[in-house]
Amino acid sequence: PASWLADRAKMLAIGLAAGLPAAVGVYALIDAFPAAWWALAAGGLWLAAAALAYLAPKIILPLFFKFDPLPEGPVKARLLALCERAGVPAVDASVWRLSAKSRRSNAAVVGWGNTRRVIVADTLLDTYSPEEIEAVLAHELGHHVSGDIRNGILFQLPLMFAGFFVLHAVSGQLVDPLGLQSRGDLAGMPLLGLILLGASLAALPLASAFSRWREGAADAFALRITGDPEAFIGAMEKLAGQNLADRRPHRLVEALVHSHPAIDRRIARARAWAARQPAAATVSGEGDAS
Repeated sequence: PASWLADRAKMLAIGLAAGLPAAVGVYALIDAFPAAWWALAAGGLWLAAAALAYLAPKIILPLFFKFDPLPEGPVKARLLALCERAGVPAVDASVWRLSAKSRRSNAAVVGWGNTRRVIVADTLLDTYSPEEIEAVLAHELGHHVSGDIRNGILFQLPLMFAGFFVLHAVSGQLVDPLGLQSRGDLAGMPLLGLILLGASLAALPLASAFSRWREGAADAFALRITGDPEAFIGAMEKLAGQNLADRRPHRLVEALVHSHPAIDRRIARARAWAARQPAAATVSGEGDAS
């Protein structure tokens, strides 16, 4: 489809706009600082990645999706009230026209200060109950309240330095065997890419474990602030179906590559949370939660 081709063209343009200056900068640092280039490159690319993580919702996301104002009504009022209870007041709410590109559902809080807004996918509005929509947004608010974008960026810093140190050390050992003039020889660019890819794959289980930890914390926040485990469980069930999720992957596979806990484990934790609450707090659906 034309929209698919247009999206791929935009992604290529963004990749080139970010990747080419990064590559030029790295090679310039190799030439100028042969012993310390790896630390300077890691720090510079980390700063660039941090800036992109904060700017992407406001600059990149609108390049691929259309947003319309969320109509006034009970759903909008419920979601903005949820933001107030969470201590993250939102200025406005928008419908994220995700259905044009995907069957997936999502919601998020984006922006800062007087630009902060709630975005809710139309796929979520069309197929989830108001309580389930609130549960999904509450999970996203959990990330916002905990500063998980900031936490994730800080977590990436030592990984970035470790990866570039490995790149420096390994590439130095291969210059002579491969007949390269130096690390800064452009003929060695594929080698640098392969080494950095290998370092990234080696760090993936650690990054995945950190992500699962933060996702679990966001689930716990959603349960506490809504007090509605049945809505949370209903939302998880629908997300599993829409996303064709592997509900209970092997523990090793989950540990290596999954950024979120398995759906069945998330549901089990919600039921366990419900069972620990006073009866008055879980009257609705208490039998199912046990």
